[in-house]
Amino acid sequence: SPSKIEFRNISITARDNVYINWQIDDERKMSGGLLGPGKPPVGPLNPQQRLMIRYDKKKASSIEVMIDSHPVKNVPDDRLEITKENYAELDR
Repeated sequence: SPSKIEFRNISITARDNVYINWQIDDERKMSGGLLGPGKPPVGPLNPQQRLMIRYDKKKASSIEVMIDSHPVKNVPDDRLEITKENYAELDR
């Protein structure tokens, strides 16, 4: 049987140069960084309840998010909110 995906070890990479912002749980401010070829991934991040990732709509298709080594299948247009409640659906 497939191993159960867990809400941990979230990493973010991108195939093109993309500036992203992310916020873990209720942190006061968002963190930011440039992703792209040859740049290290963001993560692994281990939120308790949620992770919000924001990026430019035009770049959404180049962003790759992994949750516990499982890829998120459809990255939405301008932001991705991964929560303890929805994370298991994101790899389908």
